[in-house]
Amino acid sequence: MKTKELSLKYHLLSPEVRKSSPPTLRAVVETPRGSRHKFALDPKIGAITLKQTLASGFSWPYDYGFIPSTLGQDGDPLDMLVLMDEPTFPGCILTVRLLGVIGLRKNGVENDRFVGSLIPSVETSLSTDGYNRIEDLPQKLLHEIEEFLKNYSEEKGNRIELTGVRGPSEALTAVTAGQRAFEDAAK
Repeated sequence: MKTKELSLKYHLLSPEVRKSSPPTLRAVVETPRGSRHKFALDPKIGAITLKQTLASGFSWPYDYGFIPSTLGQDGDPLDMLVLMDEPTFPGCILTVRLLGVIGLRKNGVENDRFVGSLIPSVETSLSTDGYNRIEDLPQKLLHEIEEFLKNYSEEKGNRIELTGVRGPSEALTAVTAGQRAFEDAAK
């Protein structure tokens, strides 16, 4: 019996980057806000799998995933944290405003975390509607996000160095480089 290949090929999805102000792009959610589980797309089998369970007391503060058709220095798609009021679900595709990037070096390798928020809607008011740049986030919130990202990775035994926060223009430059790296790797 012949079976049809069914898989989630999010890594082939266009990021649909728009150089507006702020820039917008697609993000794929792997891990929803509030989850203690860390989910990840496994491109070899084309499915979202459970990667780990966080220690008691830890949960994801926002939806977390990646920017499709990009490649970071760590060999994975660029990581994306999406600020919004309610969680979505693993595999959800969102169009977000690119607010900036939190610089992070993991075990000596650049492994930045891009930060986005939902595009404001005319129908609904969200707490993130006023965020157009990472500098718009309350300092306390930005610090909490940085600490979560650092502690989460260190809990897994990684050596983490936070290297600074950059705005949407610098983040867009890094996303473009990630797109080129993805295209070069596909050749």
